[in-house]
Amino acid sequence: MGRRQQLNVRGGELKGLLDVRDGNDGENGSPRYKGIPYYIRKLNEFVRTFAMAFNEGIVGSENVAGHVDGYGTNGNTGIRFFTMLGTENKPVSSTDFMALGDIDACYAQITAKNFTVSSDILDNPRNIATSGTNGEVGNIENINSILAMRNNVHMFREGAPEDFMKSIMTTLAIDSQQTIRLSSIHENMIKQVENQRLSESGVSLDEEVSNLVKHHQAYAAAAQMINTMAEVYDILINRVGL
Repeated sequence: MGRRQQLNVRGGELKGLLDVRDGNDGENGSPRYKGIPYYIRKLNEFVRTFAMAFNEGIVGSENVAGHVDGYGTNGNTGIRFFTMLGTENKPVSSTDFMALGDIDACYAQITAKNFTVSSDILDNPRNIATSGTNGEVGNIENINSILAMRNNVHMFREGAPEDFMKSIMTTLAIDSQQTIRLSSIHENMIKQVENQRLSESGVSLDEEVSNLVKHHQAYAAAAQMINTMAEVYDILINRVGL
């Protein structure tokens, strides 16, 4: 077999499509473009950080009461509220999820695609840990702590969870508008170059029609002059001597 040649696409529509498909803002040698892999990575980052904060109470550099710290009707069970889909796309239990390794290794397995509520919660909602103290009826301190994470600006570098999603949407909108603007600029440049090329080598119908009218009028004037001179000679030669 011959040596395989590598295709290096430097521009055009194909280059744009490849950047959208492979662009991860330069990470791991990818194109320096925010394409599909970039937004998948950001969504994965969101669900991993959010799941860890909700389950463990780890919010940036601070610790708050997470689901695993609370108490349900069955007492403190240490159940993680969010886990991931396992075999046959079924939610795994909190125990199986934590068996994947240390905390970082466990949550590194979560993606925006497999993110789900744990089977412990789905199978028995009584495992939801709402209380901050065991055995206190009506105590909802833990659930309030979890709900407060919605506005916790220390969860992400961009701020609260809502700020993170707004950042993604804003980035997508700006990149989209910038791409449309650049595409329009390039199209105008191409049209200008094409017009210059046609002005040098092409045929302008307006110019040709103008030249045709001009030459026609010149021909008509020359013919009129010849007819006049013919009449003058006719009178001088044929009529003056009579």
